[in-house]
Amino acid sequence: MKRVAIVLFAIANWQLIYGAQPEHSTSPSRQFVIYGADAKARGAISGLAEQTKTDLLGLLRQRDDWKTPVVVNLQSQQSNLPELPPADLRFSQTGFGIKLQLDLTISKNIDVSLVQRELLRAILLEMIYRNRPHITAGALLVEPPDWLIDGALALAPGRDRGPLIEAVGNTEKPLPLEKFLGQRPGFLDSAGRTLYRAYAFALVQMLLDEKNGGAQLAKYIDHLYDSSNDPLADLKAQFPSLTDDAERTWQLALNRLKSLQTFRLLTFAESEQRLDELLRMKILEPKKLEKLVRLGELAQHKLSASEKMALDQLKRDLMFLVPQTNPVLRSIGREYQEIAALLARGKRRGVPKRLSRLEVTRQQLAARIERNRRLSELV
Repeated sequence: MKRVAIVLFAIANWQLIYGAQPEHSTSPSRQFVIYGADAKARGAISGLAEQTKTDLLGLLRQRDDWKTPVVVNLQSQQSNLPELPPADLRFSQTGFGIKLQLDLTISKNIDVSLVQRELLRAILLEMIYRNRPHITAGALLVEPPDWLIDGALALAPGRDRGPLIEAVGNTEKPLPLEKFLGQRPGFLDSAGRTLYRAYAFALVQMLLDEKNGGAQLAKYIDHLYDSSNDPLADLKAQFPSLTDDAERTWQLALNRLKSLQTFRLLTFAESEQRLDELLRMKILEPKKLEKLVRLGELAQHKLSASEKMALDQLKRDLMFLVPQTNPVLRSIGREYQEIAALLARGKRRGVPKRLSRLEVTRQQLAARIERNRRLSELV
């Protein structure tokens, strides 16, 4: 596991820096305190940070229980300091506990994906050390593994996973799991980096597909602080099902991902049919008959454990369906993913209106497709 030395900062220096920059914004959850730039830029970073955290908590099926705030310092690119890094995440120990500071260089060509990646790294660091605020000076800081960051980002709602699926599909001999876990993505070329992200996507999805996968992955993150030099052994410690044959499970996960590339693009009618099938979910409650429930019905009441499980399955099914759907329906499929994620976390506000709007949009699209079909027959 990658480790870096903890950097100590004096409290007086920290106060001096932010005493000169009183303008700041606090994110809705109050975990992110953003200094510098203008209110619009701070608001954009606040929204990105909160969305990144929400996406991660949705994967892990965890509630927001942060303890350490993340200070984000926005600074402009300076011509006399061209070497200023676009993002610099620092972890330190002060007299009041641990501190996380992310320095972001704001420029015209800012890389939003890089910003989100560093925000996610900060969020994961806070989770790792949430219950361990007292760290000895000079101790080593354990960073979240790159595969976890890349995989979580790839699974965020609305992401285009087509290039990742293609990267795995074009690989004749996939890497064994142990070798992949030992890779250092910073030393890979562009093609190698894309393949690494594809493997990371497959691995995180594989872990989430395990029984209680979200909770198990959250437990894995919590134990990263005392991880060993054997990343595969660390995974097996939190995912006992991998103990027997982790490599076989890994290869099966890659084969599932590869199979997506062989699917032909569905027509509009086929895409609509598959969406309708998935949005009618099977719910099996203990000692009750199986029933079919539409997504909108789950926005009307507090969910049972079985209903939450059905929503999790819907998210996974949509993740694999969206790349195959007719292009005009892909954004709709992604929005259904987002809604399923919200409902699984008990957030129902505004969902009925969104579902109603999606239904109207689908009807309008279907009518337009039918008009075009009839017109083509006449020509």
